[in-house]
Amino acid sequence: MPISAALVADALLKTAETDKVKEIRADAVHSFAAALGPDLKARVKELLALLKDQDFEVRMAIVEEVGALGNELKDDAETMKTLRARLSDQHNKVREATAIAIRKIQKKPEPKKEP
Repeated sequence: MPISAALVADALLKTAETDKVKEIRADAVHSFAAALGPDLKARVKELLALLKDQDFEVRMAIVEEVGALGNELKDDAETMKTLRARLSDQHNKVREATAIAIRKIQKKPEPKKEP
């Protein structure tokens, strides 16, 4: 990952953690994931640390982005434990998004078809 992408990702993570506006924090979560692309897996713990956010929109954005990594996280016991804890989130939309994320992670990858 180029240095500039890492700096942008760091700034976005800080915004996701500290901005006063929930929509900006949620957008920063999505932008953080987009800036990192496949390198998000290496920083997923930092994203999961933000699940303490008081606003459900931010927590939902986090579980959506973690779920988007899919099967790459199937052997990450700590991430799966953290996600399973969100199945009892106080907000229904977060619980639903978490269930979807867990299904994406646990889904077996499609076998590659020969041309």
